[in-house]
Amino acid sequence: NNGNGQGNNGNGQGNNGNGQGNNGNGGKDRDDRYDSINKETIRKLNALKAACQRDLVSYAMQFAQATTTHQKSTIYKEASERFAQCVSDFKDIVGSAQNTLQNEGFSTDIIQEYQREYDIQMETGRMLLDNIVK
Repeated sequence: NNGNGQGNNGNGQGNNGNGQGNNGNGGKDRDDRYDSINKETIRKLNALKAACQRDLVSYAMQFAQATTTHQKSTIYKEASERFAQCVSDFKDIVGSAQNTLQNEGFSTDIIQEYQREYDIQMETGRMLLDNIVK
């Protein structure tokens, strides 16, 4: 009887090995999660970009139609504040994405791509703001 019992233990250990093999099947789910985080971030950034561009163009048009120095300085101040809010919102969105990626064990290399696009948009926004006062 002792010999048979030990044989059964051996079979049980073999089954444990099979169970461990199933733990590796998370690859596609992880890829999907990474894609989901990035798609959501890009959606938020595109919405922010559209809103900021719309608002800054609106300020530029108002500025062009303003007739007094007071009107122009008020519009410029409002446009500058809106621009600053756009910068702050971008940093919040990207910071949140970076934290989520880090917390879930993903690479944060994509953040550099967001930053490059941001730098391009910032330069465009600054030029638009500068053109307002010309």
